[in-house]
Amino acid sequence: MIGLRILTQKAMRTISDGIAGGIAVKEFGLTPKQVKFLRFLANFIDQNGYTPSYEEMKQVLNYKSKSRIHAFVHSLKTRGYVRLIPFMKRSIMITPKGRKIGITRVPGK
Repeated sequence: MIGLRILTQKAMRTISDGIAGGIAVKEFGLTPKQVKFLRFLANFIDQNGYTPSYEEMKQVLNYKSKSRIHAFVHSLKTRGYVRLIPFMKRSIMITPKGRKIGITRVPGK
């Protein structure tokens, strides 16, 4: 059973690498939607001084469920672009790696 799980994890990693390889933003290892999400998150935190709630992110980005937001946050966490503070609301922190691509400042502001 353990061998099967390891094989499955390797297979899933290979499959996801292959799928994402064609549509990913290569220099950052993210899909265009993940980059858009990270930029929104970084700009929101920069402008407001706090992290948006999952509900706020869902409404602004026009998603139908908060589970999509959860998936984006955890995929960015896995790749090292954001950090979460356990047991705290609005606790998404953008790492220095995420800051490199996250903030797109509006000229004049």
